[in-house]
Amino acid sequence: MKPFLYPDIETIPDYSRIGKFTKLKTPEKLSPRSPCKVPVGEIATASVDGIVRFLEASNPCHEWVEALRTHEAISPKPRVSLLEKLDKFDKREADNAAEWGQWRKTLATTPEYNRIVSLAYIGETELCEVAPNEAAEKLLLQQFWWRVSAGRQEDWPTIVGMNSAFDIRTICVRSALLGVKSTRVFDFTPWKGDVLDLGYMRFGGRPESGFSLDYLCDLMGYPETDDIDGSQIEDAFNRGDWAAIEKHNLEDVRRAKWLHERYAGFFCATLS
Repeated sequence: MKPFLYPDIETIPDYSRIGKFTKLKTPEKLSPRSPCKVPVGEIATASVDGIVRFLEASNPCHEWVEALRTHEAISPKPRVSLLEKLDKFDKREADNAAEWGQWRKTLATTPEYNRIVSLAYIGETELCEVAPNEAAEKLLLQQFWWRVSAGRQEDWPTIVGMNSAFDIRTICVRSALLGVKSTRVFDFTPWKGDVLDLGYMRFGGRPESGFSLDYLCDLMGYPETDDIDGSQIEDAFNRGDWAAIEKHNLEDVRRAKWLHERYAGFFCATLS
């Protein structure tokens, strides 16, 4: 039986190449809100359209808008349309934050837009390599290609993971971009044995929405918990918390190996 290798990558947006991402719409950057010195009562006498124009021009803080909302709500004839527009104005920040979050997620999960900041393995041993810069990322990629093609071809490992095809494709794209040579071409056909995807194995295709590696492991009784999730990797990277990235990345490969062992004999061949 061919050996198994459980690799997993962590990625963040590659901001150094942001100027090339012309097909990706960048969200609007809202100007910071500020205290408003104009009395609420003075503005409340204006028309709804006039108040909206004032809001857009002055971008007052949440507390001021809330005071205006209260003033309008307790007036003899509250204007429903104004209350709705005040709600919409205050909601802009949350909506904009969500847009930026989705934008960053798209960058981090698209091989042409991201960069690899860590790569963990379980094979004969456990290992995690963190890449705080491009030079370290190139070395990390070179080590990967050496590991997946060491020895005789018939002994090359089968790659196992959750969404493992994404990880390998990202490694391929980043290697091509950084001039790192590959040592083998992976066949992603599920039954060929080069890449074994736990999600495909369980669901016969893409996993159901929300069925991440963490969630599946929790459902199956995996005993450990993680301090951070993938959405927090960029923050950890920005503050230089390499230990947190390494811990999370290693925990992911441990989960993948554990889930593979649970599925063996049911959704794939036994491991012995």
